[in-house]
Amino acid sequence: MRHRCNPEALSAYLDRELPAPEREALARHLEVCDHCREELAALQRVQGLFEGWAPPPPRPFFEARLNRQLNGAVQRRAWRKWTRLVPATLAVVSIGALLFLANRLAVGPEPMTVESYLNRSLDREVLEIATLTESGLSRDRVLDLVIAGEGR
Repeated sequence: MRHRCNPEALSAYLDRELPAPEREALARHLEVCDHCREELAALQRVQGLFEGWAPPPPRPFFEARLNRQLNGAVQRRAWRKWTRLVPATLAVVSIGALLFLANRLAVGPEPMTVESYLNRSLDREVLEIATLTESGLSRDRVLDLVIAGEGR
């Protein structure tokens, strides 16, 4: 009777990774199943091939080249992160500037206080007096006109 054997279970059995109850059940199964015994034997042969194998030593300067490449990849990733932030930052700053300007334009001139009104009025009076004086009127006549309010 042929059945599908579980290669993962056979590999775990070979590596002694199966829990005791499963290991005993698979051992009993291997006593009666030729197909699974053949699969286990094939796995044992492959394992035997790797037991004597040792990885080749790394070529000279392998570690230095690997570290240089890894550091370069990290630096490129960091640079990419910043290049993605630049357009977003520019957009935020531009929107902020537009909002600021729109707010300043919408507010209009500052409200006039009594003090600023008096200063402006006084400036106008002084300008009027200077203009009338330049036009050839005497000081007394200029003061009479300003006091009477006719200079305007």
